[in-house]
Amino acid sequence: MSLVLTETSILELNKLENGGRSLYNKNKFYRDMATCLENPEVFNFFNTYFSNPRDMDTILMFIKLYMSLYSVKSPDMGKLELNGYQRIMLLDIIIRNKDMRQEICKKFLENTNTLNLRLK
Repeated sequence: MSLVLTETSILELNKLENGGRSLYNKNKFYRDMATCLENPEVFNFFNTYFSNPRDMDTILMFIKLYMSLYSVKSPDMGKLELNGYQRIMLLDIIIRNKDMRQEICKKFLENTNTLNLRLK
Protein backbone atom coordinates (compact mmCIF):
# COMPACT_ATOMS: atom_id res chain seq x y z
CA MET A 1 0.00 0.00 0.00
CA SER A 2 1.43 3.37 -0.95
CA LEU A 3 0.53 6.76 0.43
CA VAL A 4 0.00 9.52 -2.10
CA LEU A 5 0.65 12.96 -0.69
CA THR A 6 -1.20 15.89 -2.16
CA GLU A 7 -0.40 19.52 -1.56
CA THR A 8 -3.25 19.62 0.99
CA SER A 9 -1.98 16.58 2.89
CA ILE A 10 1.55 18.03 2.99
CA LEU A 11 0.11 21.20 4.56
CA GLU A 12 -1.77 19.03 7.08
CA LEU A 13 1.47 17.20 7.95
CA ASN A 14 3.14 20.57 8.54
CA LYS A 15 0.28 21.59 10.86
CA LEU A 16 0.63 18.29 12.73
CA GLU A 17 4.36 18.79 13.09
CA ASN A 18 4.05 22.38 14.28
CA GLY A 19 1.31 21.46 16.77
CA GLY A 20 3.28 18.44 17.96
CA ARG A 21 6.44 20.50 18.41
CA SER A 22 4.49 23.04 20.45
CA LEU A 23 3.00 20.32 22.68
CA TYR A 24 6.40 18.66 23.02
CA ASN A 25 7.90 21.92 24.29
CA LYS A 26 5.01 22.77 26.64
CA ASN A 27 3.94 19.41 28.06
CA LYS A 28 6.50 17.45 30.09
CA PHE A 29 4.48 14.20 29.96
CA TYR A 30 4.24 14.28 26.14
CA ARG A 31 7.93 15.18 25.91
CA ASP A 32 8.96 12.33 28.22
CA MET A 33 6.69 9.83 26.48
CA ALA A 34 7.81 10.81 22.98
CA THR A 35 11.48 10.83 23.95
CA CYS A 36 11.15 7.40 25.53
CA LEU A 37 9.18 5.84 22.65
CA GLU A 38 11.47 7.25 19.97
CA ASN A 39 14.12 4.89 21.35
CA PRO A 40 13.74 1.73 19.19
CA GLU A 41 14.55 -0.62 22.08
CA VAL A 42 11.89 0.94 24.31
CA PHE A 43 9.37 1.02 21.45
CA ASN A 44 9.99 -2.67 20.70
CA PHE A 45 9.72 -3.55 24.40
CA PHE A 46 6.31 -1.90 24.66
CA ASN A 47 5.19 -3.38 21.36
CA THR A 48 6.20 -6.87 22.47
CA TYR A 49 5.09 -6.97 26.11
CA PHE A 50 2.17 -4.53 26.35
CA SER A 51 -0.17 -6.61 24.22
CA ASN A 52 -3.13 -7.01 26.59
CA PRO A 53 -4.26 -5.60 29.96
CA ARG A 54 -3.15 -8.63 31.98
CA ASP A 55 0.33 -8.56 30.45
CA MET A 56 0.55 -4.80 30.98
CA ASP A 57 -0.22 -5.17 34.69
CA THR A 58 2.36 -7.92 35.06
CA ILE A 59 5.05 -5.97 33.18
CA LEU A 60 4.32 -2.85 35.24
CA MET A 61 4.71 -4.90 38.41
CA PHE A 62 8.08 -6.24 37.14
CA ILE A 63 9.21 -2.72 36.20
CA LYS A 64 8.22 -1.28 39.60
CA LEU A 65 9.96 -4.16 41.38
CA TYR A 66 13.09 -3.72 39.25
CA MET A 67 13.11 0.02 39.98
CA SER A 68 12.81 -0.66 43.71
CA LEU A 69 15.99 -2.77 43.58
CA TYR A 70 18.47 0.00 42.68
CA SER A 71 19.66 -0.19 46.24
CA VAL A 72 19.05 -2.66 49.03
CA LYS A 73 19.84 -2.69 52.74
CA SER A 74 22.27 -5.28 54.05
CA PRO A 75 22.54 -5.94 57.79
CA ASP A 76 26.29 -6.42 57.36
CA MET A 77 27.17 -3.72 54.82
CA GLY A 78 24.41 -1.11 55.05
CA LYS A 79 22.97 0.29 51.85
CA LEU A 80 24.22 -1.43 48.69
CA GLU A 81 23.88 -0.05 45.16
CA LEU A 82 23.05 -2.90 42.74
CA ASN A 83 23.99 -3.06 39.07
CA GLY A 84 21.58 -4.18 36.36
CA TYR A 85 22.63 -7.84 36.43
CA GLN A 86 22.27 -7.98 40.20
CA ARG A 87 18.81 -6.38 40.00
CA ILE A 88 17.68 -8.89 37.35
CA MET A 89 18.89 -11.83 39.41
CA LEU A 90 17.31 -10.51 42.60
CA LEU A 91 14.06 -9.85 40.75
CA ASP A 92 14.10 -13.44 39.45
CA ILE A 93 14.75 -14.82 42.95
CA ILE A 94 11.81 -12.81 44.32
CA ILE A 95 9.44 -13.81 41.51
CA ARG A 96 10.36 -17.51 41.72
CA ASN A 97 9.78 -17.60 45.50
CA LYS A 98 6.05 -18.33 45.98
CA ASP A 99 5.69 -16.41 49.26
CA MET A 100 7.69 -13.40 48.11
CA ARG A 101 5.85 -13.31 44.76
CA GLN A 102 2.47 -13.39 46.52
CA GLU A 103 3.53 -10.55 48.82
CA ILE A 104 4.80 -8.46 45.88
CA CYS A 105 1.58 -9.09 43.93
CA LYS A 106 -0.52 -8.19 46.97
CA LYS A 107 1.38 -4.92 47.53
CA PHE A 108 1.21 -4.09 43.84
CA LEU A 109 -2.55 -4.67 43.78
CA GLU A 110 -3.01 -2.50 46.88
CA ASN A 111 -1.08 0.37 45.27
CA THR A 112 -2.45 0.22 41.74
CA ASN A 113 -5.74 1.99 41.21
CA THR A 114 -6.42 0.42 37.82
CA LEU A 115 -6.06 -3.06 39.26
CA ASN A 116 -8.20 -2.20 42.30
CA LEU A 117 -10.97 -0.97 40.01
CA ARG A 118 -10.83 -4.15 37.96
CA LEU A 119 -10.99 -6.38 41.03
CA LYS A 120 -14.05 -4.73 42.60
